[in-house]
Amino acid sequence: MLTNDGWQVISTDLVDRGFGSARRDFLLEGKALADGIVTNPPFKLADAFIQHAIALCVPYVAIFQRLAWLEGAKRRDALYRPFPPARIYVFSARISLWRGDEESPGKGGAIPFAWFVWDREYPGASTKLYWI
Repeated sequence: MLTNDGWQVISTDLVDRGFGSARRDFLLEGKALADGIVTNPPFKLADAFIQHAIALCVPYVAIFQRLAWLEGAKRRDALYRPFPPARIYVFSARISLWRGDEESPGKGGAIPFAWFVWDREYPGASTKLYWI
């Protein structure tokens, strides 16, 4: 967890999950609550989340998504071309996602995931790819 490493975290979610500030719609926020945004939005809203985060002018955005999020001509033209991510961290092994109310996360999942990172301090025009 980020808090275990000394980071100050402002947690929000549209759904009340028992922590953080519930019933907050990120897409309706008029200003950033922090200097960075780290999120795992619903897949169908990921493009809107990134475009909104960029519009809020935060220096750093990290989004956890399926690796397949790299695909698509519309996304390339609307998002990646005008706002290329600075880095993409691809999980080398399949990870298992779980809701937290299950007894164990089980064994590796079937879907490849990655962290996509936008960084205003990144001077390059090309995205760097890493494996974690």
